[in-house]
Amino acid sequence: MKSKASLFLSAAMLGAASTASAVDYARQIAPILKQRCGDCHTTGSKKPKGDFAINRIEDMQKQVKGGEPQKSSLIISITLPEDDEDVMPPKGKGKVTPQEVATIRQWIQEGASFTP
Repeated sequence: MKSKASLFLSAAMLGAASTASAVDYARQIAPILKQRCGDCHTTGSKKPKGDFAINRIEDMQKQVKGGEPQKSSLIISITLPEDDEDVMPPKGKGKVTPQEVATIRQWIQEGASFTP
């Protein structure tokens, strides 16, 4: 039989795991996108490539399917093999790291919220 202290510790650990903070778009996702995609996919003095801008929320909402990273073209395009002609960013532009992909995937899985 478990002691009360052991049961309390187990409950506390479970509670801590279930209240882990969600991925924050402004603090975690936007900086990745700016670094990896910003040179070609932002609004400004020139038209964004592919008519997709990471700083237009409506464009981002078309590229991510909250709760479904496997159906989100953002995840699909950044996880293509490096020799695929559709991979983003293109060859030589600095591939999104596995940790960055995991963070983006988690954000999408959590619903892809753009607000804190």
